[in-house]
Amino acid sequence: MTFQQIRIVRPLLGTALVGFIFFLGYQFYRSREGKKKAGPPPVEVTATDSMTREVVHRTLDSEGRVVFELRAAERSGGLGEIQTLKNVQIRFDAGKEKKPLTVTGDSCRLNVTTKEAHLEGNVVVSDDKSLRIETDRLDYRPESGEVATDSRLKIFRHGIEGTAGGLRYATATATISLLNDVWFLLTSKAGARAEIVSQSAEIRRRESLIRFTDDVRVQGENRTLTCHDLQLYMNADESGLDHVEAFENVQVVMDVPATPAGAPATNRLKEPGRKRLTATRLEIEFRPDGSMERVRALDGGELVMDPPPAAATEPTELPMKRTVKGNLLVFEMDPDGSLTDFRGRGGVTLTLEPVSGPASEIRRVDSRQFESTFDPKTKDLVEARCYQSVEFSKGELRAEAETGIYRARHNRLNLTGNPRLWDSRSTLEASQVDIDVVTGDVEAHENVRTTQKPGAGAAALGFLPGGSSESIYVVARSLVYDRMKDVATYEGAVRALRGENQIQADRMVLRQTDGELDASESVRTSLLQAKKDAPNERIQASAGRFLYSGKDGVLRYREGVELVTPGMTVKGQRVYLTPDRESGALQEIQATTKVEVDLKGSRVRGEDVRYVAATGHMRVQGSKATMQDGDKLTEGKELIFLLADDKILVDGRAESRTRTVYTSKPPQ
Repeated sequence: MTFQQIRIVRPLLGTALVGFIFFLGYQFYRSREGKKKAGPPPVEVTATDSMTREVVHRTLDSEGRVVFELRAAERSGGLGEIQTLKNVQIRFDAGKEKKPLTVTGDSCRLNVTTKEAHLEGNVVVSDDKSLRIETDRLDYRPESGEVATDSRLKIFRHGIEGTAGGLRYATATATISLLNDVWFLLTSKAGARAEIVSQSAEIRRRESLIRFTDDVRVQGENRTLTCHDLQLYMNADESGLDHVEAFENVQVVMDVPATPAGAPATNRLKEPGRKRLTATRLEIEFRPDGSMERVRALDGGELVMDPPPAAATEPTELPMKRTVKGNLLVFEMDPDGSLTDFRGRGGVTLTLEPVSGPASEIRRVDSRQFESTFDPKTKDLVEARCYQSVEFSKGELRAEAETGIYRARHNRLNLTGNPRLWDSRSTLEASQVDIDVVTGDVEAHENVRTTQKPGAGAAALGFLPGGSSESIYVVARSLVYDRMKDVATYEGAVRALRGENQIQADRMVLRQTDGELDASESVRTSLLQAKKDAPNERIQASAGRFLYSGKDGVLRYREGVELVTPGMTVKGQRVYLTPDRESGALQEIQATTKVEVDLKGSRVRGEDVRYVAATGHMRVQGSKATMQDGDKLTEGKELIFLLADDKILVDGRAESRTRTVYTSKPPQ
């Protein structure tokens, strides 16, 4: 069987692991100690006011709770329905949740009947946490319970500063809506920055949520996130992020620059090149210290890694694009930001595709589930596991199994659960198949079965005659395949069959490039001889070793050989059988070293015996060649005779077999 096409390269199995680098750059609130220059400290805001203000108006809800309170330092004008106030403060308690919000301004025009208020001059909206919004005018509409402005504003919060073209605040739901060209700058405690732009945004104070909608774009160093809807959930004290969710047409792009000349080489996770993650939904979870804990790409995640620039690629490497697709992709990180686990669910596909080259070089692995683990100290991949309906393809080569486990330390892919490998020429089945992902070597264990399809040109099994429509089968307990040498070694009750022809041995080595076979230990062969005008005959042989070379087509038996044909039995230390290349019919038998031939009662002995089937001639040579039939004996250094004739040459002298002491025919 030919396995030359079987080769799975290391980047294919490690391909999905590269994706986590996207999210390292997306840690807006990561609190890891680093050498980065710290950004500006967050703006801290308090609601303390040293100016005494008189209560002008207060509104209570049905349960007597204060939901709106307006204070002013003085009245500057108006005694009727419309009054003008200076140094105004308005406080909204937002119901039972007690999410207070305070608005201050230099001046206020108040309708004492409708309680509508218009503030101008240094208007500030703040809460008792860290939120602060600055604008030049603001309106309060009690009928709708809304605070609004269409003026440009600035917003500040823990690690956040931004601008927007307008604001709407719903007092009933404690929701701040930011309108028109929203821009945010997020700064982590370690100094890393990311910009967010969108058409609109909401700050849902009861849910500790900031939501950006419509053409959302997040820009960080060497990375960009775009989506339709981005939601940032703050932690309990609103000092950082608890988790992030992105929806609809989510795409994360990261461009890693080439390593400067002379710089140490980076590992596969940080290699130069472009990486893109797309999903319908993306979730990022953070620890209390701000470090990223988990990333999930849901409803169809796809991670694509373009090859590194040519300058960063080894000359011997074929530039490859790597892709991971799955209904669910999950990345787990430790507090240091290193990947500890990667999982895929709902159908996962790993693809390795050359940038330029034939389609036969595309590698692909499909499975229902995918999991991987990493060494906590070295951060290297330890094991990657594919479960349920695992399939692999490379060109015309295919493989399938229930489970596939890649063990990085030994660079081996282990397939179990009815594993099967096949291409247009051959198949392999076994209880377990191991593939070296670096060398492409293959090992198969228990119940090994290989099939060479008709016309596939299996030169090493060419000694097995058969029709053009007959496949060649090999069964054994184990198989070791050396891809570089193209050598397959079968062991344990090995049996090769083609039609009614077969060979058995305890060990069989196929050197497929050279078209050679070497069988040893209890070798037995059985070859059917097809005859046109007579019943088919069978040649059977046993030996300690058997050799075959497709170059000359000779079957070489060694060590205690016994060859049985319908007309004779040949024994010796070396017996060579030459079949016809097309039909497999016997052409010649040559035996050496203590040869003994039994011709149905007549016995021939010598050191060298040669039989030509086409003419029926047999030549026996040796220091004492003999032919014996009962008590009749003929001796000489060379005996030549025709099995169907009475004539014999003894040392070159012709004699009649009826007058000699030997006849090839059995006694009547």
